[in-house]
Amino acid sequence: MAYEIGIDEKQRCILVTHTGDISVAESRAAQREAIALIMERGLSRVLIDVTGITNDLSAADLFTLTADLGDPGNPRPAAALVARPDQQAKARFMETVAFNRGLRIEAFTAREDALRSLCGG
Repeated sequence: MAYEIGIDEKQRCILVTHTGDISVAESRAAQREAIALIMERGLSRVLIDVTGITNDLSAADLFTLTADLGDPGNPRPAAALVARPDQQAKARFMETVAFNRGLRIEAFTAREDALRSLCGG
């Protein structure tokens, strides 16, 4: 498994960290786990950190993964995506797809900036 999911209890935020090679199947599994935590715990913020991934997903895969989040019945948390500078074009693409689906995903290069924006602290 190339991801970990945790909860920052103080910030009431779900933390999803992807590392190594990432696949569409693992990304979907992480999405399902995060959605389950949102529903179970009543959380409304998710930080997704992809700075540790070692491969790239195609634009088509990123589109599908992001668009799927907008499916009816899915919660719509605020989300921050932390990506390296060389990943920013794809992160911005995901922001646009999310916006077009009525979701809020904001891309950052620094985890601290993402948490500050997401959690107000």
